Amino acid sequence: MIKSFLNLDYRLISLLLLALFPLLKFNVASILIITVAVIGISSYYIKKEGQTGSSLKYFILCSIFPIILIITLLYSHNINDGLNSIQRSLSIMVIPAVIFIFHPSISHKKVNLIIVVFGASCLLLTFYIYFELFNSGTFLTFWEDNITFWENPFRTVLFNLKYVDIHPTYFSMWVLFIVLWLL
Repeated sequence: MIKSFLNLDYRLISLLLLALFPLLKFNVASILIITVAVIGISSYYIKKEGQTGSSLKYFILCSIFPIILIITLLYSHNINDGLNSIQRSLSIMVIPAVIFIFHPSISHKKVNLIIVVFGASCLLLTFYIYFELFNSGTFLTFWEDNITFWENPFRTVLFNLKYVDIHPTYFSMWVLFIVLWLL
């Protein structure tokens, strides 16, 4: 039993847990990102895996956005706002770094499994959102004439969900990604 416990692929398990991030609160997702990074880096050095040229290329490609943010600090009027923006988007660079540099042996099959878990979490989140929309009576009041963009009942329900922190734009991007992947 101990031998089978030691042979588990902790990097895959941590990435599968990370794929559940749409169902998690922001603070739990942040802790999970740190956990994935620590597991990935430590497994990489324990197994003494080598770098591939393609993994570095993908990391650089995924790092273009944060690099542009860092460059914009040079001409920013408010450096603190710029640093806060970089800090909020740091996971955009950390996740690709951990995956492409410290998970060089990740296979196509594992990537598909991770995307399936992400898709399932998005589907569960969609069911939860629709349940909350029906529960709040939003679909019954949608046809009223006094609805504006800022007082949209759908938006109100999404910003006041009990169990998850979600922004409608991010949720739409996640669902669009899954739809495009399925196509």
